[in-house]
Amino acid sequence: MSRRIDTLVRDMISTSKLKGKIALSDEGYSELMGLRAWLFQNVYRGGARSRENEKAARVVLDLFEHYLRHEEERTRSDPDPVVETVDFVAGMTDRYALATYRRIFLPQGEIFA
Repeated sequence: MSRRIDTLVRDMISTSKLKGKIALSDEGYSELMGLRAWLFQNVYRGGARSRENEKAARVVLDLFEHYLRHEEERTRSDPDPVVETVDFVAGMTDRYALATYRRIFLPQGEIFA
């Protein structure tokens, strides 16, 4: 993937210098559209995406339910506990949410799968 991006960036730079505006060569554009079609087919609309989305949804739901039950562990920001919990979980970065999930739900040493 990084080589594809590098190739596209280099193509854009050299084509833009020649045309005097931001542009891709015809070949670069064709390759970009092929990559885009592949990503939509295999990542954005199904394939591995659905499994990853299911895992991500489980992490968010489990964190939401945990913090809704343990109000003393979340930041006090709203009189409505549901809104407060949604805001608290939504404010987590991916890395922090996964680390928190591991700490709360996984036994020591277990790998998150």
